[in-house]
Amino acid sequence: MPAIKTTEFVPFSARQMFDLVNDIESYPEFLPWCSDARLERHIEHGLIATLTLSKGPLRYSFTTENTTRDFDRIEMRLIEGPFKLFNGIWRFVDAPDGCRVSLDLEFEFSNRLLAAALSTVFTRVAGSMVNSFRQQAARRYG
Repeated sequence: MPAIKTTEFVPFSARQMFDLVNDIESYPEFLPWCSDARLERHIEHGLIATLTLSKGPLRYSFTTENTTRDFDRIEMRLIEGPFKLFNGIWRFVDAPDGCRVSLDLEFEFSNRLLAAALSTVFTRVAGSMVNSFRQQAARRYG
């Protein structure tokens, strides 16, 4: 099962980065592979959201339950989509002059055909996410 673990120091506070990652509806503005992002509804301690990812002719959507904790963690759990398994955790830890942002994902596509078509693209996209959010934070927060 593919897993991605990435950590990056950013010159913004943990709260700023948490707010940016939790602002799902803004994703299409700065993530070129995200063609749509919908907040389905708020739940206690989080939200349900659907992302549509596009790369060339490939297009797929998935829905996750995102549970938040103390502005330092967002846990994602698959509700619906082209995955057999999808779990992820964003972590935000304050540090001098900024914070450490980490993203841990594990995923498995629901069938071999999807895995063959999408696994490389999804791995590349997921691996670049922390950097994409760092760049957006620079635009948003200066």
